[in-house]
Amino acid sequence: MTYRELFALADDPAAALPCVLLLHGEEEYVKEEALRRLRPRVLAPGMESLDEFALDGQGTAQQMREACETPPFASERRLVLLRDPPFLAAARPAEEEARRAAEYLPGAPGSCLLVLYLRGTADARRRVFTAADKLGAVVPFPPFSQEEAARYLTREAQKEGKTLQRAAADALVERAGVSLTLLRGELHKLCAFTGDRPEIGLSDVEAVCVRSTQASVFRMVDELLAGRPADAYHTEAELSYADRSPVGRLALLTRAVRLSYDARALLDGGMPPRDVGAALGLSRYAADMAVQKARRRPLAYWRQALALCVAAEADIKQGRMDDDFAYALAIARLGSLGA
Repeated sequence: MTYRELFALADDPAAALPCVLLLHGEEEYVKEEALRRLRPRVLAPGMESLDEFALDGQGTAQQMREACETPPFASERRLVLLRDPPFLAAARPAEEEARRAAEYLPGAPGSCLLVLYLRGTADARRRVFTAADKLGAVVPFPPFSQEEAARYLTREAQKEGKTLQRAAADALVERAGVSLTLLRGELHKLCAFTGDRPEIGLSDVEAVCVRSTQASVFRMVDELLAGRPADAYHTEAELSYADRSPVGRLALLTRAVRLSYDARALLDGGMPPRDVGAALGLSRYAADMAVQKARRRPLAYWRQALALCVAAEADIKQGRMDDDFAYALAIARLGSLGA
């Protein structure tokens, strides 16, 4: 079942809800929204505290069984909500507990709605996951694509009486990522920042919104290309606070350089700039940035830059260099290429 199908069930008073649901995936805001929609379908108004049983990070198969088989007090059904239960979420669930929980799911009574809520993505090899999947009870909540996130922001801005320019929506997603929780917070900041102005533009996003680690890496590459090593090292200092792993930052740097190399190769091959984003799977804003960056150097430059990054990664993996030194050396060598 997709989360959209679950929303349709929750919003239709005549639709029959299942007895068991397993909610998992990276998009936490939409997952919580599913719970908000399910509660009024199951619980009588004012009876929420009496007819909802919830545990977070704990709960045995026996507790689950007892909660499910306790009759509802005043609601049509009882809501049993187990967030990250050990028999599903633990790194190594106890085999007997997992077996008992999995065997119980098909017999969950119609007087309850059992919701197994997992933060992040579940391991599909787990016993409980397999049992829920056989019941058609698994509902994944994958992260939005950049395109979906931009459209979502546009709709949310309209609810606030604002018009969010498409370039601004793309830029916000590129800077902050696709987590709706984070994006909604940034949108609220933008609404407050623009005050009575009806439109939110690209300059507003650039003025007040956070940069993701990846966006900061792209900026550092721009500064190296522009021959501003001091600015690039200042950006890198900011990056080190956001992501203390030099291996992680090097991976992001390699990705940024690879995108520019791929964009330059496509342009040299005759592809129109407007088609580069689709070929590389980028949002419109990210594609524009990649094309602009790629055009500033020939393909030979990007090939050499990519080789430097790949070599630094190999030096780390094979133990020839310390992580921090290999990463710093890669930045220095890229700076000398741009000189």
